[in-house]
Amino acid sequence: MKRRLVPALAALSIAALFLVFAGPGLRVGFTGDDLMNTYKAWRPPFGEHLRDSVFFWHHSDSFRPVGSIFYRLLFDRYGLNPVPYRIACYVLILLNLWLAYGVLRRVSRSQCVAGLAVLLMAYHGQFWGLYTNTGLCYDLLCFFFYAAAFLYYLRSREHGLPLGWGRVAVWSGLYILALDSKEMAVSLPVVILAYELLDKAPEWRKPLAWVWREGRVPLVGAALTALFIAGRIGAPLGLPSMQAYHPVLSWRIYLNRTYHYLAFALYEPNWLTAPIAYIILISMVVAALKWRSLPFRLGVFWTLVGILPVALIPQRGMDAAYVVAPGFALSIAAVLAALAGRARLRHRTTFALTLAALLLIHIKCGRIDFYGLTAPQRQIAAVHDQLRRYAPFPRGSHILFLRDPLPEHTWNSTFLVYLMTRDPDVSVHRVDRLDEQPLPPEPVPFHAVLSWDGNRLLECDASLFRGVSTRDIAARTASAVCGH
Repeated sequence: MKRRLVPALAALSIAALFLVFAGPGLRVGFTGDDLMNTYKAWRPPFGEHLRDSVFFWHHSDSFRPVGSIFYRLLFDRYGLNPVPYRIACYVLILLNLWLAYGVLRRVSRSQCVAGLAVLLMAYHGQFWGLYTNTGLCYDLLCFFFYAAAFLYYLRSREHGLPLGWGRVAVWSGLYILALDSKEMAVSLPVVILAYELLDKAPEWRKPLAWVWREGRVPLVGAALTALFIAGRIGAPLGLPSMQAYHPVLSWRIYLNRTYHYLAFALYEPNWLTAPIAYIILISMVVAALKWRSLPFRLGVFWTLVGILPVALIPQRGMDAAYVVAPGFALSIAAVLAALAGRARLRHRTTFALTLAALLLIHIKCGRIDFYGLTAPQRQIAAVHDQLRRYAPFPRGSHILFLRDPLPEHTWNSTFLVYLMTRDPDVSVHRVDRLDEQPLPPEPVPFHAVLSWDGNRLLECDASLFRGVSTRDIAARTASAVCGH
């Protein structure tokens, strides 16, 4: 009974650490990205998202179809109530910790190392985006299927036998779902190959036999990755065509980005300059070559290779490297377990000391200002609540905003009206955007003319704008009378 109680207490401690620090994130609302993502998920037929998930190498407007399915299922059931979306994200985070433990326990062959690694991953202040933005569900879903595929592989290999082709097909399905969630999944076949090479050196006298047996899954994964990159990422309108995702193959940029992610992980201490960060990274590589510890070696490799997809594009926050977190945590946990072994500390004592140290670090450096970070979500919620006073609008309505209540992003107001009405034929016009979206040449019967005074939506006299052309609408805006 006592042996079962200790792991249960450790699991409760990990969950409690996460919920105590990140719990307020359950109450945040939608971001502008959420409105855009939900609109893109709602507009096409549901079968189109399923098709894009199966034919994963084809370019699609959603880019990440599994995330679109996530949004679509929640929107169809709960509409624009943000609470179920946040609960779904938090359930994913907890499931990801559980899957990570299963993976790390098998690669480290140590409950102590795996438990310490998951404790390190349980919460981090620089993962604030995961706790405040449902738009990062793509990262959460990618981690889920990435870890599920890795765990399925490890469990299938527990008896030392290569995966049969049926199991390879199941693994491929999980890997494809990870790719359909986010591009960070491309490192998985390489990490599995590294695990096989580090765990048991192949007999180089029979390289083809090793490739056919132990290398079967990495080889299939490499083929799927090549197909994905050529079709989805390499398409003319793929992600790299956007400036925010355009990669630059440069060793200098890789080192610079890796330095920034290390700084995020350490809460950006003043002493961590770029040269010191490079020394730390080099020391990790040298230690991995010298110290014959499988978990440490694999953790270092997983970190430095897994970060490549985001290390070569414009700088992101630490949440962009979420899929890499198990590797980094594994390398640190291997060191902590080794030091505890030298000091002859019991596993539960090592876990308790690490938990106490993390509590102090997160209290001092890792608290998240949920209120300050979620001001845009509160404004979207306020506009949504006030728009409901004027709903429902007739199908095919024309709605004019004299002053956009959500000006930070070009299409937030439009997406919000579309999702509230669930009407693909509704038209939303904004005076300050008529050069981008002019009125039709025929007279427009506006069903609602609204303005924003900085705090409230005001209803204006729609008769003043009947039959107004794009050229004249700005002039009539100045004389519009708007009230509550």
